[in-house]
Amino acid sequence: DDDVGTRGLGPLDLPLDDFHITFFAPHPGSKITANIQEYGFFDNDWRKDGGWQVTFIPWGLTREDLEKHHRLAFSKFYFRRRIILVYIKKTFLAPHTLYRLWLAARAFFKYLTLRASF
Repeated sequence: DDDVGTRGLGPLDLPLDDFHITFFAPHPGSKITANIQEYGFFDNDWRKDGGWQVTFIPWGLTREDLEKHHRLAFSKFYFRRRIILVYIKKTFLAPHTLYRLWLAARAFFKYLTLRASF
C-alpha cells in the first residue's frame, strides 16, 4: 500500500535535495479532457486548477487515497536524515534564509496535518 519510492524509480532513490509533486490537473478544454470521463471523475472547475487540489480521480481510487499518498510522498522524502541535514546546512550557510525556511516548514507541517476540506 505505502510503496512510495520502493521500485527503484522514485525520488527516494535519486540524489535529490528537493522534491515537488502535484496532482494531475488537466486543463479544461485541453485534448486530454475530451474523453477523460472514461478514465475517472474530472472536476472541470478552473478555480481548482494548479495541481494542489484534486481535480481528477481515476476510477478505482478516491480523493482520500490521492491526498493520503500525496502527503505520504512528501513525508517520506523530507523526513529522512540526509534531507534534514541538508536543510540544516543550508541554514548555516545562508542564515538570512532562516525566516523563509521557517515559513516553508510551518506551511509544510500544516499541509501534512491538514484534513481535506475541498
